[in-house]
Amino acid sequence: MPRHCAPFCRGPEKRDFMDINPEKTADDFYKKYDPMIGIGTAVILITFFILITIKSLTKYILRKIKQYNFNQELKAQSKCVKLADDNEIISYEPKSSGGSMMGNGVLEIC
Repeated sequence: MPRHCAPFCRGPEKRDFMDINPEKTADDFYKKYDPMIGIGTAVILITFFILITIKSLTKYILRKIKQYNFNQELKAQSKCVKLADDNEIISYEPKSSGGSMMGNGVLEIC
């Protein structure tokens, strides 16, 4: 059953049972506040974001380098195939594709 002072009643005081004399107002709380906690948290978060950015950027650059090398090798092989089709290369020995990025079963002819 509601009390007779219903919308204006003050609730019971909230107590933090960890402290003997807890802060009751914001001013009391900020008297004990240490700003280094916030600064330390910000530094950790910024370090985390920078680490993720560097890691992602490194992966992106390595992927672009591999893609560029693959495209260069593909252009070179297509040029050799065109020369072979035009009968400009009469006899050739296929190179082993051990160092090739083209994968297994692809023979380099130049």
